[in-house]
Amino acid sequence: MFGAGLARLEHLYGVANTEESPMDIDAVRVDDITQCYMALRQLDSRTVVSRKFIILDLSTSYAVQTVLKQVAADFYQSCTFPH
Repeated sequence: MFGAGLARLEHLYGVANTEESPMDIDAVRVDDITQCYMALRQLDSRTVVSRKFIILDLSTSYAVQTVLKQVAADFYQSCTFPH
């Protein structure tokens, strides 16, 4: 299980990290997809960087839908709608 994920991470690192444009890459594994959005928020708030990219490696459509639902739920909770 870790082998395939590690291989994808190594590939992304090789593609993204070049001599012309070096990057610091922090990899975080989220064990529970239902808690992914909270992990993303924590990751985003860890450092203040002018350019930050977060890449999700989601291997199933279930994982994609689960994360999208979490993002949408948080968005709608933060909106105020007139009565």
